[in-house]
Amino acid sequence: MEKERVGACVECEKVVYCHSGFLEGVQEGKDLFCFACYEKKKS
Repeated sequence: MEKERVGACVECEKVVYCHSGFLEGVQEGKDLFCFACYEKKKS
């Protein structure tokens, strides 16, 4: 199982990876968020 670095969360700068074709975060336009920051943003 290969992990590829996609970028960093625009909020907390945590590295976001793509793992076996699954993005371990959320991309909104050109912004990339980790799941935790995206959930905070939605609230």
